[in-house]
Parts: sequence; C-alpha cells; structure tokens
Amino acid sequence: MKVDEKWVMCALPACSKIDMHSLKQQLGAEQMELAQEKDIAKIFVDCELGAEPPFGNLYEMVTVMDKSLQVNFRTF
Repeated sequence: MKVDEKWVMCALPACSKIDMHSLKQQLGAEQMELAQEKDIAKIFVDCELGAEPPFGNLYEMVTVMDKSLQVNFRTF
C-alpha cells in the first residue's frame, strides 16, 4: 500500500480483503492506494512477482498485520 507517499506492507490471509476505509482511518492517513505491479517489482527486486515476503522490515517498511495471523504460543 502507498500511505501518504510511504510504502506500507499489509499481511493478511489470502482469502481476506482489506477494508480500505477502515485501514485509512486506523493509520490516520490522508491518502492511501494499492501498489501497482510495476511498483511492487521496483520495491522487491530480489523477489519474483507474487512471491514477496510478508516482512516489511526487510525492506524498511512498516508492516500492518491482520490479527487473525497472530499465533499464541504455549510454553512446555
């Protein structure tokens, strides 16, 4: 996503969709848009299109993650 001229990684399950209005409000953004394929190719030059990692920190990007991806670990 491009959020106020900065790239933000959004990690969510493949079967999910982003609620753009809600995310924009939560981030306090003025402008927000989906990245185009050409932008993704420029950002992730070391990855095949469609195989980008879900870790924005590897590319100096903030990562926003769907809470359904949160894992609860138990100690044994």
